Amino acid sequence: PFVHLNIATPDYMKPTQNQSTWRRPRGMFQKNVGLQWIRQNTNSNDDALIYFADDDNTYHWKLFQEIRKVQSVGVWPVGLVGELFYERPVCLKGKVYSWFHYVYRKRKFPTDMAGFAIHLRLFHQYSNYIFNVSANSVAEQESQILDTMTTMDQLECLANNASKVIIIFYMKKER
Repeated sequence: PFVHLNIATPDYMKPTQNQSTWRRPRGMFQKNVGLQWIRQNTNSNDDALIYFADDDNTYHWKLFQEIRKVQSVGVWPVGLVGELFYERPVCLKGKVYSWFHYVYRKRKFPTDMAGFAIHLRLFHQYSNYIFNVSANSVAEQESQILDTMTTMDQLECLANNASKVIIIFYMKKER
């Protein structure tokens, strides 16, 4: 079974033709509708994981095998991010101690939305959390959700201690 949810991004939130897409968070209204549905139609005892897949990415099936291993919040490398071939947490013995990343901007968790999954119970535990649609930059959304629901010490390094890039490619869209 599946549910298809749909909400348009308000025109005032859409980047103009000459505006950088990094200035406007994308998909936040849609993610918030999804979180509302999840909270209304599940309970905290359900053993499920939330992963924010994007329609313009390509995912390798092995990623979903890795996601199944998440107990609370799992992180892994993401391929072709910005100007890098990959972006990833730097892990030692299953713990994150640093990040290899493209855009930092003083983010506590400098990862991409495609680089983590969160257990459903945390969305019930933090039932007031929604994505900030007024954030200054796309790159802030990941840190905000992770900072709300976990700590650096609690992150679970997947994909062979984050040394194996599970293929997630960003497909560039032409406007």
